[in-house]
Amino acid sequence: MLNDMTWTMIIGILLAVFGFASFLSMIFTLAKRKRCNFKRVGVVVELKPEKVYVNAVDESKTGEYTEYSPVYEVEINKTSYRYDNIGLFEEDDAPKIGSKLTFHINPDNFSEYYLDGESYRFNFGIVGIMFMFVGIGMAVLAYFQI
Repeated sequence: MLNDMTWTMIIGILLAVFGFASFLSMIFTLAKRKRCNFKRVGVVVELKPEKVYVNAVDESKTGEYTEYSPVYEVEINKTSYRYDNIGLFEEDDAPKIGSKLTFHINPDNFSEYYLDGESYRFNFGIVGIMFMFVGIGMAVLAYFQI
């Protein structure tokens, strides 16, 4: 059976690995933000219905229903590009046709972009750095049995 110090070291290593992965995610997000420096406004031109199947624990919510995927049109160099797969929304929450959203696009690769307000990976990376240092500290302390 494993003793307490071994468990502490294992948990520390797992926290450090999780933290490092989060840190890498933040680095990739920052690099993407640097590449995507071409700012354009997209307009919703279509709401594509998508069938969603739910098998919930609550029997009243099990079944099939429709969610909507907005299609945005963005004009770049007098050419219109369409972006979809932005997300799925219930009918009441879906953006209305004609509503606008700012895209930050890579001028060398128009398929690479991010949207205004996407900062979750950056925040996740900062928390990951904290986890990484706590995990390394736990593993070191457990190894030297301090």
